[in-house]
Amino acid sequence: MLQLGSVVIGWLRFWETFRGIKFNPTQGAFYNTIVFDESLLTPTQSLAIEDPKLQALLDTWLVDSEMPLDKRFVYYLLAAEQICVVPILHSVPIFEAFE
Repeated sequence: MLQLGSVVIGWLRFWETFRGIKFNPTQGAFYNTIVFDESLLTPTQSLAIEDPKLQALLDTWLVDSEMPLDKRFVYYLLAAEQICVVPILHSVPIFEAFE
C-alpha cells in the first residue's frame, strides 16, 4: 500500500515538469491547488473544442472581457476535456489557480 507522503512526492515531481505551474499539496483536504505563474495565462489562449454545441455554450460563458484568466481556463478545460475544477479566485483572489 502506498504511503500518502509518496503520493504527494509523486504529484510534486509530476507538476515540476511544467513551467509556470506550482503544485500546492493538500494539507488534509480532499483537493490540491494548482497555481499559475502570472505570465502563463493570456486572454488569447484556448483549447480545441470538438463539439460545436459545447463551443457555442463556452462562447456564452466567455462574453465577459474582464473575466479572470484562471476562470477562463477552467471553462475551457470543462468544455474541451470534461474535467471539472474550481477556480481559486473564490477564496484567494490574488492568485490565478484552480483546485
